[in-house]
Amino acid sequence: MALIEKDRASIVIEEYKALYSLLTFRFTAIERRVAFSAVIISYILGLLPKMEVESKIIFLVGVPVAIIYLIRSTIFHIRSLEDYFRKIEEAEKRVNEICSERLMQFQSGHPSKGLPGGRASQELLHFILLMGVGILSACSYLMWHAISFNYSLYAYWTYTSIVAIYCIYIRFKFLGYKYTPAQKVDVYGA
Repeated sequence: MALIEKDRASIVIEEYKALYSLLTFRFTAIERRVAFSAVIISYILGLLPKMEVESKIIFLVGVPVAIIYLIRSTIFHIRSLEDYFRKIEEAEKRVNEICSERLMQFQSGHPSKGLPGGRASQELLHFILLMGVGILSACSYLMWHAISFNYSLYAYWTYTSIVAIYCIYIRFKFLGYKYTPAQKVDVYGA
């Protein structure tokens, strides 16, 4: 059954709407998760002075791992946002091709096209990275007060430094992310 141009455009526009709703859902989820994570980590750091030394050490070793998780998972979410943006751009181009006119151009002509996930996502990632480095600094300070000045403290400072460098590395590595469209498979033998 052959589709007429109007039906093809309608199908692509429905896909466009679905992608935009997924994009909105994903971005809202990222913002909520980041806020929740920041509150939990801040709460834990606020409780540390009241804890026993052993408990402090356990939490101070665990917080840098939580920072890595927060940054990596945010990057994965933003990568998905970038994929949605590019799929939306493809849908706009398909509608324009079907109609032989440039009717849809919001995403395909958007100024943040070169940034993975867009400007808002990049700002959010900068915030998380700065927050993470700040929390790692706070952890180092709290560890300094939790244990005596010995090799364990140097090992912890090395640990937090490595975590900070890793977080900065994965952030800059992410700047090179490019969406690659899926291979088109002809299931109908046309």
